[in-house]
Amino acid sequence: MKNVILTMLISLALIACSSDKEQKQETPKMQVKGMVVKAQNMFLSFEYPARFKSVQQSSVYARVEGVLLAQDVKEGDIVKEGEHLFKIDPTRYQAKVNMAKAQYDAAKANFTKAEKDWLRVSKLYKQGVLTIDQYDTSQFNYASAKANVDNTKAALDDAMIDLGYTDVVASMSGRIGMRRYDVGNVVGRSGQDVLTTITQLSPIYAEFSIPSNDFYYMRHLNKDNIAVEFILNNGNTYEHKGKVDFIDSVLDTQTNSIKARAIVDNDKFALLPNDFVRVKLQGFEAQDVIAIPQSALLQDSQGSYVYTLKGDKPSITRVTLGQNLKDAFVLISSGLQNGDIVITSHLAKINPTISVSVDTSDSPSAPTNPPAEALLDSNIWNLDSKTAKDSIESNLQDSKKISIIESRFYRSIESNNLDSIKLVNLESRILNKLNSQGQIFLRFQSPTHSHPLKYKEILPLRISTNNLDSINITYRTTTLF
Repeated sequence: MKNVILTMLISLALIACSSDKEQKQETPKMQVKGMVVKAQNMFLSFEYPARFKSVQQSSVYARVEGVLLAQDVKEGDIVKEGEHLFKIDPTRYQAKVNMAKAQYDAAKANFTKAEKDWLRVSKLYKQGVLTIDQYDTSQFNYASAKANVDNTKAALDDAMIDLGYTDVVASMSGRIGMRRYDVGNVVGRSGQDVLTTITQLSPIYAEFSIPSNDFYYMRHLNKDNIAVEFILNNGNTYEHKGKVDFIDSVLDTQTNSIKARAIVDNDKFALLPNDFVRVKLQGFEAQDVIAIPQSALLQDSQGSYVYTLKGDKPSITRVTLGQNLKDAFVLISSGLQNGDIVITSHLAKINPTISVSVDTSDSPSAPTNPPAEALLDSNIWNLDSKTAKDSIESNLQDSKKISIIESRFYRSIESNNLDSIKLVNLESRILNKLNSQGQIFLRFQSPTHSHPLKYKEILPLRISTNNLDSINITYRTTTLF
């Protein structure tokens, strides 16, 4: 009887284990979405806080002492270089000029007499009429008189300089600041009295700092080819585009950034020194970079991470973040490789212990194209690879060909059929616009007078090629000035 009971218990246990195993095998995998990581070239833009700074600011000093007689400009006026600003009482300095001039005239008269005496004594000395002492005395008087002329002339020049300082003029063009002294005050006693300031407003600087991680994408790019937009405090974009005119060569270890400066036209004086602004730098092509949706990112005490697929289970992968991109994407500086599968949905429900089935058929695509406005007024010629095909199609008559050769960041245009015109990088200005149909309108011009042909225009054509390193474009001349 005991054996029968034991046999039944063992059977029941085996049945329970088998049932539990079957239940586990039948548990369905969680369905999630994901994307396959693919490195690609991307056009980037960077935004940084900046502060405007005048290109030049000059303090207007009272360089001589006296009563301030007049102020010829108002505070806030725009003045030109050399324009009269203030008048200091010139009476004392005019008297000094008159005295110095009289002394100079007397010295010249004395020199004239000493010169005649020396010539006469020299002649008589040669004839043996006068002694050597008389000759030496005459020569000494002549040299002393000549030195006195130079001395009194210098004193006259100095007196005239002081007299000139009574007319205070603008040393540069710009806007007058607040005056420090009123008419009737005595100024210039210390030699350091500042009457007002002049601030040059156009052009104007914008100073900012570039994080070292961002500078990685800029290090090979000529600063003259960086287009700069200015986003004002009201959210509007300033009407003029600027350019970067300075990038420091030293990393600031305290901020881990590099100081930089842009310059822009301020012809309407709408931008003021010390005002804050955001600068947007454009014209950067990042090579072989990885971007993922920001929604795929997770955070914990150790930093940022994503779930990648390892077998059929999610795996925590630590990542280093780069720049935020448009369309809610972010660059990944490190942590992911080509072919990795990043899980993009149900992130709150998954963990490394569960099995998942990842659908990558609807993977989000990272933005790869620069905004259209970034292509205009730029020396960088960009071609949308999505519109490239296998051949060039054109039925234009009288066609010629241009070979466009691509380097890392620039393209140059060369041709033997354009009256020996060679347009390379900054030697020419290239304007282009690519539309959604894959058609391009390109105009190029030479800024120098050494080329006989000034303008050529390329009609809208369908550009198609597999090789962006060498592209042939069929065109015809449409405009010749």
